[in-house]
Amino acid sequence: MNDAPRERLLTGPLVAFALLVAGVVGWAVTTRHPSPDLDGAVELLADGDLDRDERERMLRRILDLAPEAETLRQRWATVLAAVSLADAEAFAALEPTLGEGGSRVLPPAERQWLDLGDALLANVLAAMSHEAAGDREAALVRWRQVREQARLTHQTFAGELAEERIAGR
Repeated sequence: MNDAPRERLLTGPLVAFALLVAGVVGWAVTTRHPSPDLDGAVELLADGDLDRDERERMLRRILDLAPEAETLRQRWATVLAAVSLADAEAFAALEPTLGEGGSRVLPPAERQWLDLGDALLANVLAAMSHEAAGDREAALVRWRQVREQARLTHQTFAGELAEERIAGR
């Protein structure tokens, strides 16, 4: 028979090290690809610290969570995400969820971070809010800003939306 001593493959220190490495890798993956709720996604976008791919993924997350939007603020976030992603279908489906006229106007305190880290979206929000409040002149000023920003940043959908609203359609 073989009297050679058996060597253990998995020693205590090796197992501890493997668990530590697995924990670090798991933590890195979850922080690299977070899956926040709708308000958390808005906050991450407004922070402005996401790169282009992360930003697009977070905007898509907001659109995916649109059916769960309970508050007017959350519904605004979904509409603005649709503008940012140039998703005309989503915009057409989501804009009516904001309500009509003055009921769609958010108090200034609730507008915090709704620009989603994008100056163009801040102007879209302001323009649509002015329209809802019945201030056509202030809305036109903002829509003209959106048109120019869209031209400079090659955001065609936002530019077309601005042109439509300027023309009164």
